[in-house]
Amino acid sequence: KAGKNFKALCPFHPEKTPSFMIYPRKQFFICYGCGAGGDLITFVMRHEQVDFPEAIRLLAEKAGVVVPTAGGKGRSASVDPDLYRAHEVAARFFHDGLMKSSEGEPARAYLKKRGLKPEIWEQFRLGYAPQRWDGLLEEARREGIPPLVMERAGLIIARDSGEGWYDRFRNRVIFPIWDARGRVIGFGGRVLEEAEADRAGHH
Repeated sequence: KAGKNFKALCPFHPEKTPSFMIYPRKQFFICYGCGAGGDLITFVMRHEQVDFPEAIRLLAEKAGVVVPTAGGKGRSASVDPDLYRAHEVAARFFHDGLMKSSEGEPARAYLKKRGLKPEIWEQFRLGYAPQRWDGLLEEARREGIPPLVMERAGLIIARDSGEGWYDRFRNRVIFPIWDARGRVIGFGGRVLEEAEADRAGHH
């Protein structure tokens, strides 16, 4: 145990000095030696060498939760390729927001304050979601990705009025989550407002 967190020898590469950190509060792990990182699902996928659906099934079994199979009996769960593309477009949009936009300056200052250097931002494709309601939504439209696909990916939310959508992540530092094949499958977001500095959003 290291304070509120945990430190261990990395299970993904040989090392003598622990550089593998687990952050229970934020619900993610990262190895500062080899660069492995992600959430619980990512860990199971890498450690057990399984794909995303199988990792979900393994975790569900441990938790005693029944996971329905996509398409009914006899068919294995699969992920729509459009969702991978939606996440990739979002990852690029967020990363550009951190690295290139003037709006991203508070996020850059925050990461520097936390001791994360720009080379880490590049390595882990960290990002920034602008304080706009439709920044990512507009980017998806420019890329030809329908709003319904973005909604299924969990990246935008339908308005209560039923007319239109808005971005899920706004004014947050963004941490992409990958599967075992290096595809972005989700994001963690840390709110930048001082009043909410200890709250994190994730899907």
